[in-house]
Amino acid sequence: MVEKIMMAIWRVLNPFFIGGMSRYKGMEAKNIARAMINAAKNPFVKVKVYHWKDMNDLLLNYKI
Repeated sequence: MVEKIMMAIWRVLNPFFIGGMSRYKGMEAKNIARAMINAAKNPFVKVKVYHWKDMNDLLLNYKI
């Protein structure tokens, strides 16, 4: 129940995260999983931190 409430709150808050704060936007778990799979297909470095824009780029640029 709490997770559903938090997801609804993030949907409302996401548009307000602009500029440097945009890296902290919320994303659904299924999209995070898809982005992780796409990142694993083309590894460049041992450790990389992906923020919201990076994750969205992975979703848009690669298809499963």
